Amino acid sequence: YDIMPSLVGSEMCIRDSYVTALSEFEIPASVTYIGFSAFINEYLVSLSVEDGNEVYVADEGVLYTKDMTTLVCYPSRKAATSYTVPEGVATIEGYSCEETAFLETLVIGSNVKKVGEAAFYNAHALKEITFKGNVEMLGQSAFFGAPNLKKVIFEGEKAPFLGGSHNGTYSVFASGFDSMTSVSY
Repeated sequence: YDIMPSLVGSEMCIRDSYVTALSEFEIPASVTYIGFSAFINEYLVSLSVEDGNEVYVADEGVLYTKDMTTLVCYPSRKAATSYTVPEGVATIEGYSCEETAFLETLVIGSNVKKVGEAAFYNAHALKEITFKGNVEMLGQSAFFGAPNLKKVIFEGEKAPFLGGSHNGTYSVFASGFDSMTSVSY
């Protein structure tokens, strides 16, 4: 597909309501800002970045800021069943990994301090998460809608702050905890 991204200045947003059957996409060199949830697309398998982009880089089809400190987008149809967030990453942006279809096992590197709001929203295949370090904050609904999530392991020394609440109760994990069998610190 040849596609002209919707650009406002140097901002970009590609949503499946505008683009269908898009499995790969290259971020143009001119793009300097990508909004949250920009790449939610039921077919997206891989992202790449055009040479010369000063803000973004892709590694194995996953989009990061150029300095590799922020995970911006994990494509929803990336075929991998397990993924380890690289050690240099400090932030997993909100809505960055929503609706992943195949991701079952997630290892979050020891430098990650923040998992943004709804970062893994509706990650239906997700079964196990391991936090290698002292994650400081899990945003509201970070893992909400992950009905198969059974095991969450925090290997750090401190429990994270569970960000936000819904009707006075924290809603970081699945809607209802019926599926969860183990949370350990």
